[in-house]
Amino acid sequence: MVNRYVVNPRILVFLMVGCFLTSFIPTLGYGRTVLHPIEPVRFADVLGPAPQQPKPELVTLVQLPTTNFLPADSVLTLIEHRLEEPAAKWVMDEVESDDFMDEGGSDDFMGDLESEFDEERKVVSDPLEGYNRMMTGFNDWFYLSILYPVAGGWNWLAPEPVRTSLYRMFHNLLYPVRFVNTLLQAKPVAALEETGRFVLNSTVGILGLFDPAKAWFGLEAHDEDFGQTLGLWGVGAGPHLVLPFLGPSNLRDTFAMVPEWPLDPVSYVKSSSQQLGVRSFDQVNETSLDLKGYESIKNDAVDLYPFLRDLYEQNRNQKIKD
Repeated sequence: MVNRYVVNPRILVFLMVGCFLTSFIPTLGYGRTVLHPIEPVRFADVLGPAPQQPKPELVTLVQLPTTNFLPADSVLTLIEHRLEEPAAKWVMDEVESDDFMDEGGSDDFMGDLESEFDEERKVVSDPLEGYNRMMTGFNDWFYLSILYPVAGGWNWLAPEPVRTSLYRMFHNLLYPVRFVNTLLQAKPVAALEETGRFVLNSTVGILGLFDPAKAWFGLEAHDEDFGQTLGLWGVGAGPHLVLPFLGPSNLRDTFAMVPEWPLDPVSYVKSSSQQLGVRSFDQVNETSLDLKGYESIKNDAVDLYPFLRDLYEQNRNQKIKD
């Protein structure tokens, strides 16, 4: 009588294995909803991620932050990664072995790619690399230890609409710089648009706090400066130069700051300490609008100094071409 209820050990083991396997069914996905509240176990959590062969990238798109040490407007810039020789050779072999071999396309494509990057390399002159690296380290410390904590506090204190309006006001004050340089670059339409923007935003926009010129009439700003003007006239960039507090620049853009000084209304503030205070507040306010920009660029850089240098020079060259 008792033997009728004795379970065969083989059947017991079979049932245990079946229950164990079915417990993984919800983790397979297939678009189904897991009904139980416990998070399903993932295979990667048990076995670890599957090994993958990293494939180095030749280029990456970088979003520029709205800070003073880089151009204020956000643009997408093409940056070449400095690859180690084995990885670079692997990529070249991979490209040449695929679709580019058809109809002789490989040679043309690789020739255009190499010529583009060679042209960018020739632009950057860097005889002051030792000093520039040292100053980049100092600026990095200043940004992370002083500027960004202060800007973060202002970000917490002032709502974003207030900070954005203040940014517009300071940008509106630099109308003389933009107007003169649009004329020097033979862009009369841009000069007229800048004038219309200044008049409308200074009156209806309450001293530039608002931008009805763009909102109502679609008038965009033309951020032209003397560095771009000299570049358009054929003046070379010269050696790359990192300025204290301001960041990446070059010899041409540094000297271009001199004729811009009398066109900046803030320079007519009598007290030097008051001028410094106004400019510092402008920089802190502008930085507060993009607190993650510099950090994201730094995280993408294997070597911060050449990364910032190439980013700056390529962006300036693009602005001159525009």
